[in-house]
Amino acid sequence: MYKIITTEIFIKNYKQKYPNSNSIFDRIKYFSSKEKIEIGCDHGYWNILPSDFINGKCSCKECDVNDIEISYHYYMTKDLPKDATE
Repeated sequence: MYKIITTEIFIKNYKQKYPNSNSIFDRIKYFSSKEKIEIGCDHGYWNILPSDFINGKCSCKECDVNDIEISYHYYMTKDLPKDATE
């Protein structure tokens, strides 16, 4: 027996998996896993298969760069133990 997935369930599942995502869902119309959805962020909108989107296989390149920069900045500025700098 198949589980029926609606647009609301798809968005809920995504937000549970990626709670810090800045994705915009106002244009999503989920029909099936084989039909692309329109997803967006602060940089624009694009079409993607739902499975690729929920598995993180394709996302906004600008947002990916921002996440990398934030992670790098945190890594470079976090407090290191005193013996690690000697």
